[in-house]
Amino acid sequence: MDRHHFLSGSLQSFMAGIGATFGRQKAKVADTQPRFLSACGVADKGGKLAFAAAAIDGNGDALLDSALPMRAHEIALHPDGRRVLAVGRQPGRYSCMIDLADGRKLYDLQIADDHEFNGHAVFPGEGAQIIATEEHVETSIGRLGFYDAATGAWLQGWPSHGIEPHEAILDEKNNRLIVANGGILQRHAVGEVESSLVILDLRDGEPIAIGRLPEDLASLSMRHMALTARGDVVCGMQDQDAQSDLRPLVCLLDPAGNIRFLKIPRDLAMILRGYVGSVAVDISGWVACATSPKGNVAMFWDLRRETWLGQATVADGCGVAGNGKPGGFVVTGGKGDVVEIATLDAAGRPMAPKSHLLASNVRWHWDNHLTRIRA
Repeated sequence: MDRHHFLSGSLQSFMAGIGATFGRQKAKVADTQPRFLSACGVADKGGKLAFAAAAIDGNGDALLDSALPMRAHEIALHPDGRRVLAVGRQPGRYSCMIDLADGRKLYDLQIADDHEFNGHAVFPGEGAQIIATEEHVETSIGRLGFYDAATGAWLQGWPSHGIEPHEAILDEKNNRLIVANGGILQRHAVGEVESSLVILDLRDGEPIAIGRLPEDLASLSMRHMALTARGDVVCGMQDQDAQSDLRPLVCLLDPAGNIRFLKIPRDLAMILRGYVGSVAVDISGWVACATSPKGNVAMFWDLRRETWLGQATVADGCGVAGNGKPGGFVVTGGKGDVVEIATLDAAGRPMAPKSHLLASNVRWHWDNHLTRIRA
């Protein structure tokens, strides 16, 4: 049976590898379809890496890859399911929109000369516009850049109300846009940063609430986020001071701007090296995951009780997304592993994380983030 019968709409053409950009497809007959998108490094026979955006099927296999001229950070899926935006990582000046129907690069975002992309973007509403996180080259002052999703043309900018904005996420049900200002003025500086989580009114960009860390945690940079069922925001952080005492690396922001921390066992915290790479919340909104590639671990919490569930080992694991099942996640690693992890039992009760290796291929060096393609 032709496996393309299992694909729908534009993704059938995507997987067929039409065009020069999406040209490499696995010769494999199976009941598979694209489930996730990720930036990656792809190794040739000599071990040399090239940058790419890739689709991953339900078995954890890479179906094809799209060559990129730069290392992307996030591969953001447009609401229409027919386009993706490969967003350049910080500091970057290149982000491109790719048509999934035939693999053509449609356009590059036309960023101003004095700004750089910071790796993340969102599509509000039906996706007529793109909102990208950006910073001023000389001052690192944050901006949310609005672009026309049909052409890539610049439209307008909103202040991020902080330094070095990293990820932005949407809560359209409540007309909110949440931004994590990483607060790092100089990329390789050590010590205090000016980090913040800012809740903006999605209609006009006005601040609704701002969450800031206490003074004794001033070396933590807020980076990545996910929205919970309660309307809180889970945020993963990175410690800019390697000499500091163990500090909390995952927090929750409530709609009023108050911050509280999720506990990480001390013996585990000691191996994380102050670094959380990505965060995700499952489809129910009640289980959170945070990854640490430096600790080779994915960590899980029950958000109803805000209690620790446990951990799972993933070599250089960073990319994470819900797999569409309550309590279920997929984690990708920089050494080529794709791991599925369950945190709820058959009755829907929280349990210690249970891992299943979907695929392992050292050719694929999966990058920081994983985007789920919703069915």
